Amino acid sequence: MAEEFSSPPNAFVNFRLFIFRNWVLLNNVLELEISFLSNEGLKFRTGDICPDLYVGQYCQHMNPCFTGPGPRCQNGGTCNVGLSPKNASTFTCSCPVGYSASLCEIAVPNSCDSNPCQNGGICNLVTLDNYTCSCTVGYRGRHCEELDHCSTRPCRNGATCLSRQENYKCTCTEGFSGPTCTTDIDECGRDPCIHGRCVNTVGSYRCTCETGYTGQNCESQYIPCEPSPCENGGTCKALDALSYKCSCPEGFTGTNCEVNIDDCPGNICQNGAKCIDGINSYTCQCPPTYTGSYCSKDVDECSVRPSVCKNGATCINTIGACFNGATCHDRVGSFYCQCAPGKTGLLCHLEDACASNPCHVGAICDTSPIDGPIFVPVPVVLKEWIALRMLMNAKKDRLVNTEEPALIPQALSIAIAQKVSLDLDVK
Repeated sequence: MAEEFSSPPNAFVNFRLFIFRNWVLLNNVLELEISFLSNEGLKFRTGDICPDLYVGQYCQHMNPCFTGPGPRCQNGGTCNVGLSPKNASTFTCSCPVGYSASLCEIAVPNSCDSNPCQNGGICNLVTLDNYTCSCTVGYRGRHCEELDHCSTRPCRNGATCLSRQENYKCTCTEGFSGPTCTTDIDECGRDPCIHGRCVNTVGSYRCTCETGYTGQNCESQYIPCEPSPCENGGTCKALDALSYKCSCPEGFTGTNCEVNIDDCPGNICQNGAKCIDGINSYTCQCPPTYTGSYCSKDVDECSVRPSVCKNGATCINTIGACFNGATCHDRVGSFYCQCAPGKTGLLCHLEDACASNPCHVGAICDTSPIDGPIFVPVPVVLKEWIALRMLMNAKKDRLVNTEEPALIPQALSIAIAQKVSLDLDVK
């Protein structure tokens, strides 16, 4: 849930802060709106966007759970961050069963103190008065007091092992026998094939039937088309006592109509669309800028995304989505425009203000993908994942006039980036 904060009124500069996770534009943008209005003051909204090492409304505090060389809470305790009434970072530890105190460093008397688990078993507390034992290999039982003769998995071929007091017993699956179920039973010894020859296999057998017979044990006389071997609605026709022919429905082929004919060769999908084969038909999977049965119709981005043009500008639809020779890359449910040098913006429709290298040595120049102005990234502790930029709608001479209710943009952006208190000196 986002939180809202306010500052003194009578400020007049309108600007936006764009916070980018890991500098990835477009898809992972979190927009933070800030407005200085004559009667409302400064208001902005932010969410849970701090990296692990920082906490606070502005990520201005070091995370107290990560300030030591090791885990802050001992014995498996969970560290929980909080804020004091003076907005300072604090923490508390949620202790596992059997431990208490501020850092979970004090053991509480419990049922594991008597070491009830034998033969190297580990005692796990459920409550202070209840526990379970995790036994080492070779032991079993509530207190790991019994030998586990099945621990070496002596039963083979999917058999079930039962550990007894002095030994074990294997319950073999069908087709195997012996103390450890390693002996393959020769099913051909009982002559299961009625009209055929028996071939023994591991754990089972196979019958090779005489001409005119079928079935697992060659027990049935073969009659073509009973049952029908034709798939996908094909019609079976007996040719003689031993052969048949399948008449396949449209869209299928093969001896038993098992093959779906590929209808995509010769398709008329347009504008780079992908052909998807169906049954006696196909469909066209359109790129994001085209629509229609054959992807022949251009998508009107002005109606789909009416807010793409800012500041009262008129949106004019063009064929395709990307402007100025940009390359359009299809994504799941969206697209990305790879701009040519000198162009920028979501659709590569803007001049790149950074093309002339306007920033000083050591600074990073970046532009807004929405309307083109330069970002002013601030080299602070969070610079790897936060970028700031401001849109100012005030006259230059008013911004530098300290007698007016003014804000100095760079000073304010640094204050926000460093997560310090926004104490605006407004007269």
